[in-house]
Amino acid sequence: NVYYIGCGVDESTMDILADKVIKEANIDYIKSPKGVEVIRRSIENTVKYFVMNHTDKKQILNDLELKPYDALIVDYI
Repeated sequence: NVYYIGCGVDESTMDILADKVIKEANIDYIKSPKGVEVIRRSIENTVKYFVMNHTDKKQILNDLELKPYDALIVDYI
């Protein structure tokens, strides 16, 4: 599928569209607070999660506390 998005789309509409695309394409993802990026990587038969807080505020993701602009590598989320 191809999605064409014109200008002037608000953040709420983009979130709805992104959720729709993720579900339709069966994309595996990790829900996180806005501004927190989570990347899952397999390294030498183990899984690691790279968690980055791109905001100037403390963020919480499950039991992880991220300081402003913090980056962590963890074994689980």
